[in-house]
Amino acid sequence: MFNLIFDKRGVSSINIILVFLAVLLIGASSYAVVLFGNLLELEVIYKGITVNEIDVSGMSKDELRQLLIKNEKEVLEQKTITVKYNDQIRVIKYTDVGISVNIDETVDQVWSIGRTGTKKDRVFEIISAYLNPKKFYTRATYDELAVEQIITQIYDDIFVERIDNSYDITDTEIILKAGTDGKELNRTKLADQIYDSLDKLESAEYKAEISVYPRKNIDAATIFSSVYVKEEPATFKVENNEVLIVPEKPGKTVDKAILEQSVKEMGMKENIIIPLSIQNVIPDVKSQDIQSKIYKDVLDRRLTVYSEYDQNTINRGHNIRLVAQNINGKVLAPGDVFSFNDVVGERSAARGFKAAHVYISGRIEDDYGGGICQVSSLLYNVALYAGMEIVERLNHQFTVSYVDLGTDATVAWGAVDFKFRNNTTYPIKVEAIIKDKAVEIVFRGTNEHPGRTITVETKVEKEYPFNVVEEKVNTLQPGQVVVKQNGMTGYYVTAKRIFKQGDNVQVETLSPSWYSKLDKIIQKGIELETQSAS
Repeated sequence: MFNLIFDKRGVSSINIILVFLAVLLIGASSYAVVLFGNLLELEVIYKGITVNEIDVSGMSKDELRQLLIKNEKEVLEQKTITVKYNDQIRVIKYTDVGISVNIDETVDQVWSIGRTGTKKDRVFEIISAYLNPKKFYTRATYDELAVEQIITQIYDDIFVERIDNSYDITDTEIILKAGTDGKELNRTKLADQIYDSLDKLESAEYKAEISVYPRKNIDAATIFSSVYVKEEPATFKVENNEVLIVPEKPGKTVDKAILEQSVKEMGMKENIIIPLSIQNVIPDVKSQDIQSKIYKDVLDRRLTVYSEYDQNTINRGHNIRLVAQNINGKVLAPGDVFSFNDVVGERSAARGFKAAHVYISGRIEDDYGGGICQVSSLLYNVALYAGMEIVERLNHQFTVSYVDLGTDATVAWGAVDFKFRNNTTYPIKVEAIIKDKAVEIVFRGTNEHPGRTITVETKVEKEYPFNVVEEKVNTLQPGQVVVKQNGMTGYYVTAKRIFKQGDNVQVETLSPSWYSKLDKIIQKGIELETQSAS
């Protein structure tokens, strides 16, 4: 009976009989032990037991051990774990990690089935294994430190430190430096995959998962702004009637299109260096250019003369010379306005002025500063012919003899001023040269319109003849005639300034002049008959 069910290689396939025996064992366990007594003496592995999915029933203990040793040798010699990354392949042999299999432990566990406990327990376990097969797996052990070292080597092979693109700037060039994208192994995932294959004693192939950290690129606009320096041409400024030249400053630049293209290339390539030249930009206007133009031209010069034959004219001559001294050397920067009153100041005895004839409210009276209008009128004419912009000008109440009608300029402290503006792009110096009974005014500057001519034309639009007024006085001898006040004709005069540059002609209307008439007054001595009659 036992040979039908069991032989040296295992158990018979008559399941019905075993089911019967199981029922019988449960119902009559003592009888079953006697019946199956020889079964318990067999030196083979019972039916229903597998190791690593291999049916090992019917094997002796040593046969099982030799089978597992043979399989372990195949694992150690043939099975590998392959990891692919970048352009590399890393083959991990099981021997590289000191792997070993718990063969003896597994053999003992398998062999113990049906061989421990009471006879009844053993019979019951044998039948139970048949009805409900038992699966055993060998368990591998390995040097985890060796595994981690291998993973670390792979990590190091893959790892690339992220280096952002950068640049250096020297005096002569920009050095663009392309960095590298950062790369890092997903260590946890690869470790889980390797450990899983080792635990199952399986060959496997994995592609390492790599995280990429893109490097930061540089900004062309930022680089350009760091390099670019706007050139500054030489210029000048006027301080304390002196012209100070401010030297030029060279600029720096780089070809913007090439810079932008190079930065774009940096974003697509790694570990490259691109040098870009920095160009120096020389300003168009240099110090020597300014220096060569300052005061190089006489824009206009004019002379006025005066007489000294009585106290009034002597005082006038003194005032004319004093005013000339005040305005001499005055420097106007471009756009500056020359104000006669501001430059000359208040006319008073304390400031050295003397009394002479002036026009006041329709009369000729003496006042401090009499005669200075001869200088303001001369200034007006020089400003006209030098092409200056006339800002403020007013004619005298009555005509004057030292300039043509319509070309005089009166001044009065705190009331009437004469002003002109330097409308050139260079400084102008006013020179007042005192000569024997004469003053010459010179405007020195830079002629920006060579070949241009300036003329001034005046026109008497209307005359206002003076009246002769006769006064009889008893302070004169009968019939004696004395001119108390000379008469002066009144006029309305228009004026224009004409600029001619080749065929180009421009006409500027100047301020008109209204001159009042001044009646002539004659005094006569009273006749005797007239005195008697009165």
